[in-house]
Amino acid sequence: MGENSMELPSAAKDRLSELPDHVRELVMRQLAGQAGSAAEELSITPAPRDGALPLSAGQKGLWFLAELNPGSVEYNAPRVLRLTGELHIEALRAALDIADGGAQRLVPLDHAVEGHGFQVVHEPGRVPVEIIDLSGLPEPERAAELEHCLEREGATPFDLRRGPLFRVTLVSLAADEHVLVLGLHHIVGDGWSIGILVDELCTRYTAQVRG
Repeated sequence: MGENSMELPSAAKDRLSELPDHVRELVMRQLAGQAGSAAEELSITPAPRDGALPLSAGQKGLWFLAELNPGSVEYNAPRVLRLTGELHIEALRAALDIADGGAQRLVPLDHAVEGHGFQVVHEPGRVPVEIIDLSGLPEPERAAELEHCLEREGATPFDLRRGPLFRVTLVSLAADEHVLVLGLHHIVGDGWSIGILVDELCTRYTAQVRG
């Protein structure tokens, strides 16, 4: 579908015209309901990790779509990990804090740069972990509540202007059974980079437990 076949607000047209040709085409296809998944068609390229940095071409497309459709959850990219055996909560918290040092977030610099998002890499810090204890519920209710928790994560939008773009929920099903839900927006991680994050988290957790 060509750009002239779709009516957009003038502000949206101005932003669209500033995108690279291949990103603009993808955005127009997305708006027309013809684009494939973001994981297949949008790439997030590595960037230097000092100071405020411009978005990559793929990130610009995602930023534009988020601005056009605030509150959308289409590009939520959650990961669900089932944990069995004894869980060391403090070791998990420490591993999350370290792993989060590699996650990027957007900062609200849009007012200073006419609506354009920038990205920064923040220093490792304490990652908030929401802990939900379902261990006291009967099995049918426990399963239903777990499903509700997963649905809630997928249905909760991210604010790209304010962040954070990485959130964690730990659901306790029993003393030796937990579910760890990692919520991210696709603008800070694709399938490949999220896989690296999970691997790093597992490695850091093991190291923390062993001391």
